[in-house]
Amino acid sequence: MKFRALHLFCGIGGGALGFQMAREEWKGTVGRIETLAGIDVDPEACADFEAITGAPAVQMDLVFKGAVPGLSRDRASARVEGGLTL
Repeated sequence: MKFRALHLFCGIGGGALGFQMAREEWKGTVGRIETLAGIDVDPEACADFEAITGAPAVQMDLVFKGAVPGLSRDRASARVEGGLTL
């Protein structure tokens, strides 16, 4: 049985590689995980991800695409409404 994974905030791919290497058998059925792709904001991390996992990587900033209302674009002082500092 094959499971598929999309790795958000993938970094260089160490986690994805661990998923790809994992195998488990239960009642004669072997399960494994296939990496579909990774997404990260760092272009160098994306290049490393592709080299390490053999899967494509997309360079994209998921956090600052308006997905988190009230989050500042200034990463050094990112604040969420209500005073929480990230």
